Amino acid sequence: MVSLAIPTDVELLQAAGRVALAHGQLEQILRMTVKSLSGLSIQEAMDATAPMKAYELREKIKKLFKQKSCDESAKTKLDALLNKAKRFSEERNRLIHRPWAKDSQGEWVVKEEDHAWGQPPSAKVLNQLADEIFQAAVELNAARLHGFIKGAISDSRV
Repeated sequence: MVSLAIPTDVELLQAAGRVALAHGQLEQILRMTVKSLSGLSIQEAMDATAPMKAYELREKIKKLFKQKSCDESAKTKLDALLNKAKRFSEERNRLIHRPWAKDSQGEWVVKEEDHAWGQPPSAKVLNQLADEIFQAAVELNAARLHGFIKGAISDSRV
């Protein structure tokens, strides 16, 4: 038998919080990429994308980029960045967005996709994911501000 509970281990909670914050950063960069590709102001982009989930933002970016660039290499680079972001978002969902509980021996368990109870992620695993999510946000933002995304926007204005 298991009893639903929230962990109290500070290190684990800090790591889970880092994942949440890093993903918030990634979502912000996805929104700013929509802004850059659409030529909107920050406020317009935030209003336009407010109800959008990360997967919707990724699709919007692909659509807007396709309108700006015919460069297959740039499209492939964008696909690589967005697929990496997708993979990290899915991993975040898999590790964070599921029930946590204590089993009859007092050990922490989490509900797996097959509805069985399994081992929870460690703080180390969560911290690694937070770092990877944040790095994906940094890479996408660099492409937007200084790299091939900016180049596609500049080329489309000519």
